[in-house]
Amino acid sequence: MTATEHSLRDLTRPLRSRTRLAWTAIGVGAAALVLGIVAWLFRLGWVTVPYWVLAAWAVAGVILVAVVWLAWDHNRRLTAPRVARNLEDLGAWRRGALTSLLDSPAPNTSRALLQLADRAQAAELQARGTVALEPLARAARLLLLGGAACLLLGILAFTSAGPVRGAASALWHPHRAWEATVAPVRLRAARETVDRGQPVE
Repeated sequence: MTATEHSLRDLTRPLRSRTRLAWTAIGVGAAALVLGIVAWLFRLGWVTVPYWVLAAWAVAGVILVAVVWLAWDHNRRLTAPRVARNLEDLGAWRRGALTSLLDSPAPNTSRALLQLADRAQAAELQARGTVALEPLARAARLLLLGGAACLLLGILAFTSAGPVRGAASALWHPHRAWEATVAPVRLRAARETVDRGQPVE
């Protein structure tokens, strides 16, 4: 690993940690939001089919898979070669000043000169890399803020639906929902309480 690549990785390590945290919050928050909304629909009587539990978990699972893919794709942009190219595109470094030091050297390249250039660019990255990466850092902060808002909204929706006790607790019993879905007949009493010996539909 060259000194330039090492400096780039050091610079982007906080950004990678921040974006991983943000995507985790987005994934958990979005899944909790879906489960909370569906639980509320069931509590309000707008959803009565027994497979609502299975549908809620399926949608939450799809959202989690999508968020994992988006997070993976986003983190690929924070690798040393992509960040070096980004800094050059922003004009912070001349084109090729960083990316050329991350590639294999051309044949007959002076090793001493290459190491000198590598050390010089690494020192420059340490000196002004944080300021040059401010656009990426700003995007990471906004993503983290959005993730926190999504997580808070999801937790509020999920906990307010009463998933521990009551009708929404069916979320924790998908096997029962499956049994009710495939059952040939479902019986429901017209009234919850009747006098002894009286008929009920």
